[in-house]
Amino acid sequence: MTMRLLVAGLFFVPIAALAQLSEAELSRPMMVGPDAGVAPAEEHDIAATVDMTNSLEFVPPRIVVEAGDTVEWRNTSQQVHTVTADPSLAQDPEHIRLPPGADAFNSGNLPPGETYRHTFEEKGTYHYVCLVHEMQGMMGTVVVREAPGEAVTLRGP
Repeated sequence: MTMRLLVAGLFFVPIAALAQLSEAELSRPMMVGPDAGVAPAEEHDIAATVDMTNSLEFVPPRIVVEAGDTVEWRNTSQQVHTVTADPSLAQDPEHIRLPPGADAFNSGNLPPGETYRHTFEEKGTYHYVCLVHEMQGMMGTVVVREAPGEAVTLRGP
């Protein structure tokens, strides 16, 4: 029996297997290899977007989101920027504040046109900086409120 194979990257896929897929299934990227069949992690919807500008600003400088929301920072400038909420990396650790229990985060260097996303799980106020332009005042704030439906402890009479 002769089996016809289609080369997909470095993998061979039997053509007969492709014939059983619908047009919609064929138009999606296919995963072949040891992770085939493992669903990719769900992407969070973006609740807010912050631009990093040539004027060395986060725009808007302050945003309010809910716990569990994802924020995306876009480098719309012609310079490298970072999104950093890690006091150990800042030139002045006082510029960065995190709520109790929140993990520090750092985008690393973001060239022009690149983006960075972070999902905020802990409620509270996050003060962050661009490490490259921290001393020029490039700082921002994210206020994370309690998500609707979260349990609230009420004190009795």
